[in-house]
Parts: sequence; C-alpha cells; structure tokens
Amino acid sequence: MEAEIRLRKSAKNANQEEIRDAKKKKKEGSSIENFLFRSLFSRIALILFYSFWFLFGVLVLRKTQNAIAAVRYVKSNSESVSLRLIEESREFADLIRILDKKFPRPPALFLLNQHALNMTDNFLCNTATFPGAHDRFIFVTLDTVARDTIKKRWPNIQQFHWPTPSLYKPFSFAEGAYQTIYLLRSNIALALIKKGKSFWMMQQDTFWRKSIFDLNFEDDMSYDAIFDQLGEEDSLRTEWVNGANFFIRANNDTQLFFERLSDKLAHWYTPDMGVMIHQCHTWKKPTCAYVPHKFIYSWEWMYTGQKNPPYLMQLDCETDGGSKLMQLGRYGFHFVNQDGTCNNEKIELAKQRMENGTVEVKMSQNLPSWGRLQFKAYWWIVEYMLSTPIIGHYLKPYLAMYTPTAVGPNWFEVPIKIYPMGRFTSKLDGIKSLEFRGPYGISEAARIRKVRRPMFIAAGTGIAPFIRIIEYLLEKDDDDLMILLVYTVRSFSDVLFLENLKNFGKFWNFQIRILLTKEEEKNNSHPLMKIENGRLGIENFNKIFDEFNALEVVVCGPTAFEKDICNFCSAFDVEFIRFPP
Repeated sequence: MEAEIRLRKSAKNANQEEIRDAKKKKKEGSSIENFLFRSLFSRIALILFYSFWFLFGVLVLRKTQNAIAAVRYVKSNSESVSLRLIEESREFADLIRILDKKFPRPPALFLLNQHALNMTDNFLCNTATFPGAHDRFIFVTLDTVARDTIKKRWPNIQQFHWPTPSLYKPFSFAEGAYQTIYLLRSNIALALIKKGKSFWMMQQDTFWRKSIFDLNFEDDMSYDAIFDQLGEEDSLRTEWVNGANFFIRANNDTQLFFERLSDKLAHWYTPDMGVMIHQCHTWKKPTCAYVPHKFIYSWEWMYTGQKNPPYLMQLDCETDGGSKLMQLGRYGFHFVNQDGTCNNEKIELAKQRMENGTVEVKMSQNLPSWGRLQFKAYWWIVEYMLSTPIIGHYLKPYLAMYTPTAVGPNWFEVPIKIYPMGRFTSKLDGIKSLEFRGPYGISEAARIRKVRRPMFIAAGTGIAPFIRIIEYLLEKDDDDLMILLVYTVRSFSDVLFLENLKNFGKFWNFQIRILLTKEEEKNNSHPLMKIENGRLGIENFNKIFDEFNALEVVVCGPTAFEKDICNFCSAFDVEFIRFPP
C-alpha cells in the first residue's frame, strides 16, 4: 500500500514537472516571439525613419538642382528681357504712343505665348461680355504664333510684341522659363513706370463674374499699389500678395519698388510675389493696399460656403496651362465651342452658379489635381508657421488683438467679428473659458487726455479700442478737451457700436464723421453725426485735419490703412500713434 502511494506521488510529481517544463518552454517561446516581433518592428521603424529622411534629402537635392538650373537659365537669357533692351526698342516706343492716343484709363497687361492660347481664348470669350473691357487689354505676345492668332481672332485688342526665344516652349511653375517671365514682367512694369504710365498686371487663368474696372480702384489716391491677396478673409495669409491681378501707380516709390524686384529676380530663385510680400511689409513706401476677397478670390472660394461671390476668381492652383483649362472645364468655366465661337449661354450660366453659390465641386468629379495638392500642402505649412509663437510674430508683422469695450468690477466685454466660415468663429461655440493677457487699464487714455485735441481715425473693426478710451475721456468732461472721431466703413449697416456713438454725440466736446466707402443714399443721417460718401484720401484728410486743428492723430485699422494715415500725417507737424502701439 505504501509502495502504491509512493508511486502515485512520484507520478503526480512527474506530471507537475512536465507541466512546469511545458509552461517554461511556452514562456520561452513567447519571449522569443516577442523578441522577434520587437526586433522586426524596430527594423521596420528604422527603415521608415531612414527612408523618410533619405526621400527628404533627395527632394531637397532635386529642388536645389532645379533652383541652380533656373537661376542659370535666367542669367543666360536675361539680356533678351532686360530693361535696357525694352526701353530702347521701337516696339516699346510704339506702345507708349498707343497708350497716349487710345488709353484714357490705365491699361491691363497680359503675357502670352502660343501654349496658353486656348486658355486665353476662353478668357477673352468671358470678358467680351463686359462692355469696354477689351479696350483696356494689351497682350504682350512672346512668339509669332501667339501674335498672329490674337490678331486674327481678336483684332481690336492691342498687342506689344516681344519675341522671346527662351519663352517659346511650354514651361511649368518654378522652372527657369517661369523665372524668366517674372523678370520680363517686372522690367516691362519698370519701363512703363519710368514713362509715367500707371497700369494693371493681370492673368488670363481667371473667371470674371463682373468687371473689376467698374470699381475704379485706380482712382483711389490713398495707395500706390493695390494687390490681390492670398488665403481667405480670416486667414493668416491675408495681406500677402498673390501677384496675379494688381494695379500699380507710376511714381518714384513704385519705380524703386520694381527696380529692387528686378534686381532680386535676376539673381535669386524666388517668385516675384515673394519679393513683393517682403517689400510691402518692410518698406514704408510705396503704400501697398489689398483688394478685398469679395472682389478677387482664388479657387479656394469654391471650397467655402460660396457666399459673397467675388468679381474675379482665379484658378491659381495648377502648374501648367493645360491643367488650368481642364480644371476650368470641370467646374463649368469652359466657354469655347468646337468651332471656335464663344458660348455666351455657358458664360451666363457660370455667372449664375457663382451668384447662387452652386458651383459644383464634388470630389468624385473633380479629384484634386497634383498642382492643387501641392499648393494646399504648402499653404498649410505656411499657416502653421505663422501661428507658431515667436516665429510667427516675425513672419507676420501684425497679430490679432482684442480690446475690451466695456469693463465692470469682475467682468469685461470683448468684441469679436463673426465670419460664417471663419476658423476662429467655428471654435467659439462650446468654449468654457478663455485666457487673456495684458496690457490692461486706461494708461493710454490718460496720456491722450493730456493732448487736448486728439483726432481718432478708425477703419472697420478698428473702432473697438477707441470706444473705451473715448468713454473715459468724455466722463472727465474737461473744459478744453475736444475729440474728433473719423470712422470709415463700407456702408452704414457696417457701423459698429452705433448706440455708443450716438451717446457720444450728445457731448458738447465730441464730433464724429462717418465716411461710407460704398456710394449710397444719405438716408442714414443723424443730427449728432456727420455722414459722408467717399474714402479717406489725402484731400479729405487735409480738409478734416485743418478744420479740427488736431494736435495728435491716433489710428487703428488694416496695415495699409494705417500706412496711408502715417503718410498723410508726415505733411503736418503732428504726432502719429498706431493703436495698439
């Protein structure tokens, strides 16, 4: 019996040892599998890591090679597009005579070679629906095919024929020929400025819903140049020059602007709009202004809520003429019949789709082109950089600020303009708390109080910081303090803080003048406000300044607006203050 018990124990112990051995082997096997998996994962991660940087390095080397080749191409062909050759040519002398004789208004110049003829024909069909538009067009034709085709198809449009062998072949963005055409455009602009000729520079990869000439931008003397701009209305890229459609007023400041532009384009690998952005934001003169997005917008408008259709929409997301025309057709903006005639019915339908906000952009029908993907990626990187602390501050010379307009013991109100498709607006709902940082208080108002005759000038939302300051000044009721507020808005419906302004008007020492930049009937008159139609140009400013006899000018508004007021003030012995400082 004892032997049987011992045998059973031995068998049990043997079974337990076998189980332990099996578990041990299983654990060792699992450890080996984990080790192999980790090793394999580490290898894949390393391969991906090194592959990424290898690919990045290859792309950098390729871009560097392309840049070197492009600069060499420009230098080897720069004489054929040089300022000297243009100014000394018989063709340019003929152009000046034509401008003197046939162009009472500034012309619009377009550059064209034979490879963009189809797109140009489509553009001219579109713009032919606007009376007088073609009378202001001048095409700089770069080869005989382009010259002869335009002359046959559109005989009434003026040409400046400048045959340029280096621009005969098709070319794409950032290539040597593309850089060369930048230099040619800049030198033509410079030659016209030196002859005292103001002008528009335009591109034909654009759909016109209305004529941009109807807005008479060239009559506004408050700026020297007005450019189309990148991005959207509330984008960080606003007031960045797009460079497709812009107006230049001929004067000494714009001459220097284009002299420096040509110098840089002849030696640097850069688009002309990059240089324009830098010079507009770092030079005091010339005064640069920007066409509002409601008048000129890029292809990005179609991917918004399609509200407030612009006058002009540019398809600037493609890298060559063929792609651009193809994209125009997909969106319903191709207007040339097979027999070469213009399809006016399609043109009117395209205008209606824009006005109704029904331009079709289904991804199944309009897959993003390679050009558009590149631009979207590039602009995403740019906006990320602009939003980065410290770096963004130096890349963008202005940042958004919010000013309290009413303050209590434990609260204050901050006005924020709402945009239906705005990125910040969309984040307002659901926010539980916000952090604000200084400066706080009314130290600036206390300083202005000592001036005795301050003149506040505001544009649009720039009125916000002045509400609290003026309220503080009026509460003091000083006998020798006189205040003038000049407020420019597009229309009376755009006036902000109207009730505050009406209350301010009841004070004996407060005056307000509201300038409406969009012409409208004077049916919004108010006994305590002076309401006028017109912009705040140099003549208006001088008249208002002299009447009030201001001792200090405090301004808040868009960068270009502040530059204008600064230039106006330079003619007077008066201190000029930007707000916020």
